[in-house]
Amino acid sequence: MVAKSSRPDGPFEVCNWHPTNPRETVGVLGFDPAVFVDDDGKVYGYWGFETSYGGEMDPSTMASLLPGTEAVKDMVSSRKQEGDFRFFEASSMRKIKDKYVFVYSRWTKPGEFGLEDTNYTLAYAYSDQPLGPFVYGGTIIDARGREQQPDGTVRPTATPGGNTHGSILEIGGQWYVFYHRQIGTDEFARQAMVAPITVEVTEGPGGKVVISEGELTSEGFQTAGLDLFQSYPAGIASHYTGPKVSVHQYPNKLYSGSYIKPTYFEGDPTKAPSDLVLRSNPVVNNTSGSIIGYKYFNFSQAPSNGKVDFELCMLPSGIEGSVAIMAVSPDANRGGILLGTIDLRKANILQPVTLRVPITNLNRVHGKQPLYLVITAKDEAVSIGDIYHVGFVRQQ
Repeated sequence: MVAKSSRPDGPFEVCNWHPTNPRETVGVLGFDPAVFVDDDGKVYGYWGFETSYGGEMDPSTMASLLPGTEAVKDMVSSRKQEGDFRFFEASSMRKIKDKYVFVYSRWTKPGEFGLEDTNYTLAYAYSDQPLGPFVYGGTIIDARGREQQPDGTVRPTATPGGNTHGSILEIGGQWYVFYHRQIGTDEFARQAMVAPITVEVTEGPGGKVVISEGELTSEGFQTAGLDLFQSYPAGIASHYTGPKVSVHQYPNKLYSGSYIKPTYFEGDPTKAPSDLVLRSNPVVNNTSGSIIGYKYFNFSQAPSNGKVDFELCMLPSGIEGSVAIMAVSPDANRGGILLGTIDLRKANILQPVTLRVPITNLNRVHGKQPLYLVITAKDEAVSIGDIYHVGFVRQQ
């Protein structure tokens, strides 16, 4: 379906209804379509699921190919074909200087990056022409948050698999990759994400395009690090692992520990529950051995006197345990710095509580660093509770 409007916010009017069947549309654009208007006014469409297509569009219909042209099938190769492209879905085209940059969801190779194959990445290819031939560029984002362990193995530190869609955009001289990750325990909850990247283009025939791989973080556009004295929803965590490695078995994710629970509200926001914001996307299943991480906080904002507390808003489950607050790394043997510990006693589980503890060792933490919450519980099989908000506050 193609719709048009004189305003970017609508109202929109469908312009490719079937001439005789009011319940169907006509046109060549297929799965996950994208449209690109070149500098010369020519319009190109890109689409496909496990097979990539591209073609020059007829601007008079905005849905069909330009008369006398044909769609290019296998514009880049799919995962079922030879080559590094391994196209899956989510076509998007950008023109950067004189190069055409095709962004798409890529299905990685088995064992690539030291992990199982997945379509949970965005990759790019580039060309001197809008319909190719293309050269494979590389990965732009891997939403698994892969991390190398001390023994050399690699593990996902966030949702272990799923799908993603997105593209790249330059804002104020800085390039970003926009994408979504998946939260919850299935394929059906998506959380918008953004990360800074670099883009380098060598102009001229055959010139290269080099795009850096973005990092899965909690920052969004706060690229200098999260404000040290702002409270943040726990659901912006960029690291959530359990005592065992999480597993993706389509369409489900299996977690032995922490993960982000999606929440929803439909209707008039003025009639929303008073605790809607508080309880949005909590981190749940916080079993012993779980680690929740936030990349990154701006510790350069810490006062010189070091008088800072940490606050954790949560709904306790009532079991005994503790939350170690670590900077730099969750492991003291890998450079982690213990800032404080929240002790959990048998508690009233009927309402959220805000737990506050003084912070120490701030003088050892410099600049932009990750923050980790390391969970320990007396009953290893039971969550300590749901975590809603985290943040630092100045001591009064």
